[in-house]
Parts: sequence; C-alpha cells; structure tokens
Amino acid sequence: MRSVSVSSHFTWSSVTFQVFWSDNGDLVSITTDESFYILKFDQSKLEEAKENPELVTEDGIADVFSEVGLFIAVVVFCLFMVNLKS
Repeated sequence: MRSVSVSSHFTWSSVTFQVFWSDNGDLVSITTDESFYILKFDQSKLEEAKENPELVTEDGIADVFSEVGLFIAVVVFCLFMVNLKS
C-alpha cells in the first residue's frame, strides 16, 4: 500500500485483512489485526483510466485512492458515519 506520505508493505499471504466500503462507495477501510486505513475513492479517475488505458501502470491507477487516515490500534468494529445534512 502506498501514498504520498506512507508506504506500507504487507506479505498478503500472511496478513489477514478485511475491506469495508461505505454505502455511497466513496470511502473504503482496509483493516488488519493491528491497524486500518481509510481511503477516499475517486470514481472519475477510474473512468478516465477506462478511456485512456495508458494511465494504468503496474502499480495501478494513480490517484484513484487518496489516504484519509492510518490508524494503529486493535480493530474490533468498523462503521462509517455519514453526515446527511447539507
């Protein structure tokens, strides 16, 4: 997992993780036993890459996810809260 400020490397075969998407599909949480990442998903970057395949590199699509936060803790429960007020 890589962002501008953080680079974390996992041996995926030895790490148990879960992925949770928010109801509106804008946020995703990737959780392990010791930490979790909150990422914001940019649908427009994905659509742009579908139209321009040269934007897809071996690392994926640049900027399709941006890091909202990294939290180091024991994860027991993950719940997205959305403010519905305008």
